[in-house]
Parts: sequence; structure tokens; C-alpha cells
Amino acid sequence: MKRIVSLWFPRLATDRFRRDDMKRRKMAGPGASAPRGRGSGNGDRPAQAPLALVTGHAGRTVIAATDALAEQRGIRPGQSLAGARALEPSLRLRPFDDAGDHAQLARFADWATRYAPHVALEQPEPWRASLPEPRFAPGIWIDVTGSAHLFGGEEALLTDIMDRFRAAGFSCRAALADTPGAAWAMARFMPGPLHGRFLVPSGGQRRALEKLPLMALRLPPDLARNLAEMGINRIGDLHGIPRAPLAQRFGNDVIDRFDAALGRLDEAISPQNPKLVWEERRAFAEPIGRCEDVEAGLAALSTALVSRLGDAGRGVRSLELALYRVDNTVQRFCVGTVRPSRDGTHLAGLLRERLSEIDPGFGFETMTLRALVTERLAAEQMHSLDRGGTSARGKELGELIDRLSGRLGTGAVAVLTPRQSHLPERAEVLTRAAFVGAAPGHAPLARHAEARPLHRRPLRPVRLLGRPEAVQVVAPVPDGPPILFRWRGDAHRVTAAEGPERIAPEWWRLGDGETVPTRDYYRVEDMEGRRYWLYREGLYGEDGQSPEGPSWFLHGFFA
Repeated sequence: MKRIVSLWFPRLATDRFRRDDMKRRKMAGPGASAPRGRGSGNGDRPAQAPLALVTGHAGRTVIAATDALAEQRGIRPGQSLAGARALEPSLRLRPFDDAGDHAQLARFADWATRYAPHVALEQPEPWRASLPEPRFAPGIWIDVTGSAHLFGGEEALLTDIMDRFRAAGFSCRAALADTPGAAWAMARFMPGPLHGRFLVPSGGQRRALEKLPLMALRLPPDLARNLAEMGINRIGDLHGIPRAPLAQRFGNDVIDRFDAALGRLDEAISPQNPKLVWEERRAFAEPIGRCEDVEAGLAALSTALVSRLGDAGRGVRSLELALYRVDNTVQRFCVGTVRPSRDGTHLAGLLRERLSEIDPGFGFETMTLRALVTERLAAEQMHSLDRGGTSARGKELGELIDRLSGRLGTGAVAVLTPRQSHLPERAEVLTRAAFVGAAPGHAPLARHAEARPLHRRPLRPVRLLGRPEAVQVVAPVPDGPPILFRWRGDAHRVTAAEGPERIAPEWWRLGDGETVPTRDYYRVEDMEGRRYWLYREGLYGEDGQSPEGPSWFLHGFFA
């Protein structure tokens, strides 16, 4: 049976503002004056005055959120600003920041992965977004199936969650049940304290929900009012009512939400991070903050992870280190490799380069190492008698590129990747080195040295011009090599020449009626010992040939 935790933050907006305000006062120092409020006609208000956040709605200014002091004065969300100020003239006003609240909720969800990998941000229906009622604000779901025992049981798990949010200055209500619907209803509609926690025994959701109002099933207010007119006010009233007439009159939403809350209908939650098989986790008895301690934990996690990957015959392509701080925040660092790797020392070294960026705050209590992307990596012989250790050289090159990418950035290192073409300007393409997976039409870097043995490759210059440049050539015979050529105004007398190497056009890339001249390439050396790569474009006697004959171009330079 699944076990789901629902977290609801009834005063997320005002708690976030007060926490940020406290941080600003601490940074200002003990001698700074207490901050005064400013807002929509707010005037000066002391920082300890009741707080309300306002927003525009239907052409008027209304209260969007309140703190405990404002609620004690009778101010509620959805109330007009004029009515709220009539009740409390000293009310401190601030603009409502919906985007900031959602960002804070996303950070909470990211941190909550310390309890279980399946954490989902609640996606509310459109009708809920327009309601001022805080109970319908988004929350967090955590699928703790099979993980509660790691924290001392379900009661201890809820207690730990509540204590951490209370220490961080956020009001939170938590409920644990078999279904997302039951946990959601208990967290928001169960009577109890603001920091209440509710544990529904497995299979006990029917009894726990029967006294809660119909709105706890996440039904639109209009639908709940229509049901109330028939005398159906609580969830327990739905038991025993014929389902067919109920669905015919009010639609299937009532039946579906009722069945989902009781576990008769499966309701899936979509985690923001997919489930990862390759993950190692370590929790510390006391928070750590020294870089040496983080490195020691990283070395232990990488050793354990590569051991599991070796048993499965897989290698890492993308790795993530997550450090969970005691203040409910997470720091993540990702590195990638150009070829699958199971070298724990190399992988730990890549992440060690990033540890200078960490901010431990009050310390890290948990760290995880996750292989985000893996590939098949069979055992290979690193040194071969007939191939001269090609695999070892490929591994060393890959590790060098990994280190350079980690220090300079993934976009700062590029390699020339072979491509299926015999035209010099198309034979290779400049590709970002630290790509995860081979790009379409490109061979993976690890197989570059094995794709074509060196003795089979045609001799190519170390540098190619971006665009071949025209030269004037003197040749003793029409189809012979040049004895002199003029390039950029300078004459070069040829003392040695090799060729030609004929490269025909790629006919399968040509359009209808399109023709491309054949090229004859020559390697030449001038009297100063400089070597060039020239080619003659076209053949003598071809149709459309100019009276001067084929054209000559300089394409590259040898060392």
C-alpha cells in the first residue's frame, strides 16, 4: 500500500516576508533602526504591526494573505483593503508576490527529496487559483512508501518534517495517508493547531474523512453548494447514496474524487525528479561544513556507486552531487563525461573541482550522489599488442577533456568529430566536447581513434582555410603539378610536389541538374620549405570550361 505525505503551508507568503525581513535586519546590524513599512497608502508602520499582503482582483485591491496578528484582528483573505483598514488602522501592507511563493515552494520540494525521491509540487485546478481561501493554495506531496523506517517510523518522519519547518520560521501542516486525496484533505481541513500533523493508519481513510466537509475532496465551490442543497454536507454523507443518479446529476467529478480519496481509484502524482536507480545517500549524525569532510563523503559515495555500476556493466555520463543543508535548502553540482566511466577517482575528482563553490551555512546533514545518465560499458582491454593501447589513449583523452570542461565550462572545450564525408571541409565538424550522448551523425569521442586506423587515413594538412582562396598557377603540362603559384601577391616556386589525389563530388547530395567540379589535390613544398595543399577544380575539356582552363585554389597548410 502506498503512503503519501501532504504538506500545506497556510501562511507561506507572510512567513516568507517576515523571514526575509529578519535577514535584512540582521545584515543591517544591531545599530540599524527598525524597518518601517511602505505600501499602498501604508504610511509608516512598526515592523511588529499586523501584516497583510494585497493584490488586485476584479478592479479592486483585496487582501491576499495575512499573518497571525492580522487574523486575530478579524482580517481574512479576500477581504477588501478598505474593510481591512477599517478593522485595523495600523495594518502593515505589502504587495503579494505569487511568483516568489511558488519559487519558495519549489525549493521546499527540492529539499524534501531528502525523505524520498518521489516529491511532487501540487498542480491546482484553474478554479482554485481564483479563490482567496488559503486551504486551496498549492502544497507538496511526498511518496514515502518504503522509506519511513529510515527516519524511525511514520510518526517520527512527520515530527522531523514539522520541527524543521518550524525552526525555519514557516507554518506547516502535514498529514500521512494511503492516498494523495486523503492526505490533502486531512492536512487542510482537519481541526487542530496551525502546526498540526495527522497520521491516518493504513486503510483508515474512510473513518478519518467522514466528518470533513465536501470541499476537502477538492470540489469547486459551486458544486459543493449544489450538493449541500440536497443535504450532502460532509464526505460521510456520500456513503450509501446511489452512484448512478449522483453522477448523472453532478457529473463524474464527485464520484472520482470520492473514490480516489478512499483508495478505490488510483491517483498518481507526478514527481518533479524522475526516479533514479543509481543513487547513493549518506546521512551524518552531526552536520558537516569542512571541505575535507565533504570530500571524504564524496569519495565513499563514488566508490559505492561505481561498484554497483560495475556489477551492472554500465558507466556514468552525467553525475550529480546534492548537499542538503540544515536550513531546508539544497546545493546541487553536476558534471558530465565525454565517454562512459566507472573510474571512481576520476568522477570524484571532477566534482572536487566544484567544491570551492559550496556554501555550508550551518552545515550539511545529508549528501547524495546520483548518476543521472548512464550507458552500457563492457569490460575492455586497456593495452593491446597489435593496436598500441588505443583504448588507454582514448580513456586518457576523455579524462583530460572532462577536467578541462569542469574547470573552463562545458561550452569552452570542443573537439573535431569525424563525419561521413570525404570532402575535406565536410569530413569533420567542431563539436562541444562534454556532450551527453553522440550527436546525430557524429561518432562518439571514445571511438574516434578506433574508427579509422592511422595508417589508413589520407594525409591531411594541420590547418584548413575556412574558405579556399584562389591562386595563380604555372604548370608544365595541363594535368601536371604546379611549378610556381602566386598567392596574396607573393610568388612561391615549387621544389617538390606529390599528387594528384582526386576527390569527386558527392553525387548523392546534388540536386537535379546541379553539377560540382572534380578536385585534384597536390601537396607542394616551396623553396623556403613551407608546404601547402593546392587543388585544381575541374578537368580539362569539360563542358562549360573557361578558355583559361580549370581554376586553382589553396585549401590548407602542412606543418
